[in-house]
Amino acid sequence: MADNTSAGGGGPSVGEALPPEGALREGILEISPVPIAILDADRQVVLANDRAKRELGLREEELLGLSTDDSSLSAVDADGDPVGEGEGITAEILETGEPVQNRVYRIDLPTGEHIWLSISGTPLLDDDGAVEHIVLAFENITERKERERRFDAVFNNTYQFTGLMEPDGTLIEANRTALQFVGAEREAAVGKHLAESPWITDGNRERVYDATERARGGEFVRFEMEIHSAEREGTVPIDFSLKPFTDEHGEVVLLIPEGRDITELKQREADLREERAFTDSMLGAVPDIFYAYDADGNFVRWNDRFASVTGYDDDEIETMEPLDFVPADESESVGEAIGSILETGEPVVIESYLETRAGDRIPYEFKAGQWRGPEGEVMGVVGIGRDVTERKERERRFEAIFNQTYQFTGLMEPDGTMLEANDTALSFAGIERDDVVGKHLVDAAWITEENRDQVREATERARGGEFVRFEMEIDGAEPGETVPIDFSLKPVTDESGEVVLLIPEGRDITELKQREQELAEKTDELERTVDRLERTNAELEQFAYVASHDLQEPLRMISSYLDLLELEYEDALDEAAHEYIEYAVDGADRMREMIDDLLAFSRVQTREEEFEPRSVEAVLEEARDNLAVAISESDATISHDDLPTLAVDDHQLRQLFQNLLDNAISYAGDEPPRVHVAATEHDDRWEFAVEDEGVGIPEAEQDRIFDIFMRGAGTEDGGSGIGLAICKRVVENHGGRIWVESDPGEGTTVRFTLAKRPGGNGGVPR
Repeated sequence: MADNTSAGGGGPSVGEALPPEGALREGILEISPVPIAILDADRQVVLANDRAKRELGLREEELLGLSTDDSSLSAVDADGDPVGEGEGITAEILETGEPVQNRVYRIDLPTGEHIWLSISGTPLLDDDGAVEHIVLAFENITERKERERRFDAVFNNTYQFTGLMEPDGTLIEANRTALQFVGAEREAAVGKHLAESPWITDGNRERVYDATERARGGEFVRFEMEIHSAEREGTVPIDFSLKPFTDEHGEVVLLIPEGRDITELKQREADLREERAFTDSMLGAVPDIFYAYDADGNFVRWNDRFASVTGYDDDEIETMEPLDFVPADESESVGEAIGSILETGEPVVIESYLETRAGDRIPYEFKAGQWRGPEGEVMGVVGIGRDVTERKERERRFEAIFNQTYQFTGLMEPDGTMLEANDTALSFAGIERDDVVGKHLVDAAWITEENRDQVREATERARGGEFVRFEMEIDGAEPGETVPIDFSLKPVTDESGEVVLLIPEGRDITELKQREQELAEKTDELERTVDRLERTNAELEQFAYVASHDLQEPLRMISSYLDLLELEYEDALDEAAHEYIEYAVDGADRMREMIDDLLAFSRVQTREEEFEPRSVEAVLEEARDNLAVAISESDATISHDDLPTLAVDDHQLRQLFQNLLDNAISYAGDEPPRVHVAATEHDDRWEFAVEDEGVGIPEAEQDRIFDIFMRGAGTEDGGSGIGLAICKRVVENHGGRIWVESDPGEGTTVRFTLAKRPGGNGGVPR
């Protein structure tokens, strides 16, 4: 602490105006709002101010002479370990001769009470440099520890996955539930963008990046997605949301990610679809600033911390007044508090700002009281100030989590008495906090008469350590208004396993219920539609078979008689007649080809009972053999990758490859055809690609190339237009899908997928 006196003519100096140093020290000690005790080298208390006695609940005769090793003052450190004899802050100061700051202990007082103290100590050395006395300053942080416990209870003991993010998506915090779910330590997630965290699957990274940008712009974002789960050894669906949290200027300063495991919900939805077939965290020793100024506002003492924090040197501080360190918009309220201290003698605690030389405003909590002289006269004000930036940030985060979530949540005593309810829950019921705090949950405005017994029973079960969850209706703000919610009660236990808090949570599931109802209705309608389509398809297949079969005989008759006509009257017919007969025969041949293809199309049916393991490579070779003449005449080259063995209908698969190869040869252009068959393995399917270097397919035709009777526009003899339609039906029969990629003049790639097992969904795009 700086020794600040000034000298000059025209009157006594500041030093001459002060009482002796010892009297000033004892005066400061007595009026200091900070509990202070002085111990000798034997670690026994030789002096303590009244605040220290009050905080420890001891009379002067009980405190003086008391040793820190005394059995009546037991203590544990911040980690919960007992502080033994010869240990602790005083033992360390005696051993090192160095100050020790901010050691947190829980003190078990002789009265039976427990208090948490933040203790700082500094040695007072004799002329030989030996520790002669130890000055301890401490602060009662019991309330802060309780706030931290409650924050931890809400943040880390909810069954929801939740956290805090910077607006750019960087994770600041993740609760225990989320970390345990993915089997990760906090360091593995904090500091990373949410999209790169352990939860997010590769398929959802871009979606999370996009959601972060939208939330950063002020939008509340919510959707369902799959995340990694160590507990489930796979992925789990969650109801995910990102809520922006703004400051008083409306600027987004935090994002709150939340997630709820909706596996059970999704399972219910899946069960519903399956059932119907298609059916969710001394004074120089204290780290705080210390100051003393006289009744006229002249600073007489301050510690080095005061100078370092404010950025002013000692000479400057000596000429300044208390309000010079307070922002202009805070000076009136701070000035009134100083006046109250001087007038009433009652200590005050003020939350304001400390304004530094650089103009920075630092949130500070000032604790100040009267400074009295040896005769009890008022000398001025003495106090300390503590930087509460971190506390303010914790409070802001708590506020963000507790009151800005869209969930209804609160805190309860184990017996069901409400301690707190968040703004969302209060606003929903149109009530004030005082309307529910102090009452049992069953008597709160939300609970309907029909659900009181159920909620009372749930409270007793949670009090016994059970996590309770169910759906129920609650009352809203309007008369007669009820809303279905997903309600839960989670017990919070202390280190001994005793239930000390209950956390009620609720989520409005009106929309979910509506979706479930709509899904059920749509499933019924879909079943009826499928039945109609199956009947119609069967009728059409029968019609196509019968019609095409019955057309074969007349066509044979036409061709035969035309041949006879040309043979019998060859000499009597002129060149034009022969040309007409040739046209008629060619037309009949084309119609026969179309009828044959139509028959082939009608016979391509799903026959899973005939699917057997078959080498796709062998089937491809058979298709090549069938096209040997066309391959030879066109000088075609056909190559392929290693192809798998799959359960298939080999006849249909052979027909598929034969049609695709024939198509590639037919549309090769002027160059000899070059065709390559490639295969790529996926989780539940194989993807094949038949690549050629032919004329390609115009973009306008690519979307309908697999439609029946759709003929290529690139040649005059384009076939019947049924071959690619047959390919589509074969692929769909094998649980796949087929599509085309083509640049006119650059060639065509026909891609299709086949499921790894019969009845699989290998054709579903992933």
